[in-house]
Amino acid sequence: MCNAAIENSSHLFIDCPFACSCWEDAAMQESINQKSTQAEGFTDLVFSILSSASAVFAENFAMIVGISGVKGMTNSGITSLYQHRR
Repeated sequence: MCNAAIENSSHLFIDCPFACSCWEDAAMQESINQKSTQAEGFTDLVFSILSSASAVFAENFAMIVGISGVKGMTNSGITSLYQHRR
């Protein structure tokens, strides 16, 4: 979208200026920035956001990045899913 030299998932969803403006419009940028400094890669970042966010925030985030099956899951359920996938 922004013609950056690196178009990986981290850039596409987190670092790209267009993505940043989308997260800002959705009032999610600050939370994503806080989690991204602690994450060990994109997958870790996604599950960190999902497992610590409110249900509504997690559902909205998952919908935006195209993750299905999050609606109605508890934070502990998301954490268990992540630990199982590691």
